[in-house]
Amino acid sequence: WINEKFFISGIECAPDSETIIEISFPKAINGRETVLKNLSVIVEPAPSKDLIMNGTFSSDCYWEKQRGWKICDGAAVGTDVRGLANLSQKIRTIPGRFYQVSYTVNNYLGGVIEVWFGEISGTKHKGNGTYIETFKASTNQTYLRLAKEGLLNCNVYNVTCHEIQIK
Repeated sequence: WINEKFFISGIECAPDSETIIEISFPKAINGRETVLKNLSVIVEPAPSKDLIMNGTFSSDCYWEKQRGWKICDGAAVGTDVRGLANLSQKIRTIPGRFYQVSYTVNNYLGGVIEVWFGEISGTKHKGNGTYIETFKASTNQTYLRLAKEGLLNCNVYNVTCHEIQIK
């Protein structure tokens, strides 16, 4: 068998990805070419790139931290976060496209946490868990903010944001 890979343009995929279709067929036998009939193809777009820089909080870089937030030991730690104190990062987005944000809350002691995607607020959460939300971008640059309501005390881990396709 010979394995051939080729690119087919015009198939919609996430930015910075390619669509590869792999077809296997036998070599020519006695100089005769093989004819393919009833060929079916499965198209799997490459996963989109995570738009969050340092979503694992391995260092104190890329995040804007307001009063009550600090980054240490692989987590964003919110201690007595009050007022309009957010943890935020600016990401590049494409207006009209959809993005999925995921984050994990642990060591929850009180308050409410929610994601803001630009000016759009997500669901308010109380408690430990992994939360996934979908947003539609309205601008080229979007602030992803972890905001609070009440007196927030918790750790946040593994923040990700990927472009997704919704049909």
